[in-house]
Amino acid sequence: MLSGFQVGAELPDGRWLVMTQGRNWAEIGWVLRAAGVIGGTLLVLSLLAMLFTRRLTRPIRNFSNAVQAVGVDPQSEPVKEEGPQELRGAARAVNTMQARLRALIADRTKTLAAVAHDMRTPLMRLRLAAENALPEQRERMAKEIGEVEALVASFIAFARDDPAEEARVRLDLSSLLESIASDHCEAGRDVTFTGEDRLIITGQSLGLKRLFGNLVENALKYGERARIDLTREETQVVVDVADDGPGIPADKRESVFEPFVRLNEEGTRGAGLGLAAAQSIARAHGGAIVILDAERGALLRVTLPL
Repeated sequence: MLSGFQVGAELPDGRWLVMTQGRNWAEIGWVLRAAGVIGGTLLVLSLLAMLFTRRLTRPIRNFSNAVQAVGVDPQSEPVKEEGPQELRGAARAVNTMQARLRALIADRTKTLAAVAHDMRTPLMRLRLAAENALPEQRERMAKEIGEVEALVASFIAFARDDPAEEARVRLDLSSLLESIASDHCEAGRDVTFTGEDRLIITGQSLGLKRLFGNLVENALKYGERARIDLTREETQVVVDVADDGPGIPADKRESVFEPFVRLNEEGTRGAGLGLAAAQSIARAHGGAIVILDAERGALLRVTLPL
């Protein structure tokens, strides 16, 4: 027993017989040893469980990270086929899907580039023919040929606009946006920039310059001026590009990001590829472009991770 106790009984002659049980140190020692063994066993089992859990969850965590990387960049490293059989099968399926995505992107790029390149030769012939045309027809033909050449140039730029080709570096987004605004101002266009003096992110310099350049060009095309505003949030940066144009109807805010879609087919030049290319670059950086309500004109918001 862990503690002593007393037992008393009254004898016939009136006396009391009292028996006292003292502490049994041998039993206490046995209990302590048993508790030590049980505690040590539980500790060892806990450590083994932690090691087993970590070994089991590591392939799952690696698989999740790899799948997210593939979603952002189809040219990323293939998913490692490790872990349980089911997980290896899922990794194999993702790698197959990634290979097909790469092939589709490559085919799209080659097809657009080939078509655009082949169109240049007849355009050159038409331009030469226009020079020998009647004066009243020459100017009109040159204008039409110039518009087609601009479309061909946009096709080539869109075909070559593969975000996966450029390396990612640490860059100052504030300087990049300010340089875009300065270049337009030097050309006599109304473009302003407000934001932090220095904001470093990881991204593709040429890709991001093309992204925001497309948004500014779009704002100038429809609204005659562009305002760029840069802010920092906890886990991302936010860039707003606003104009004073007619705005974008709510029912068109999804379709304008599709290739070859233009809001004003008659009065606007271009192939409708600017916003599609910008959205593609934003998604390749793990971000997105959305169109928000504005009191006047259009307001496009770009979010990029820090």
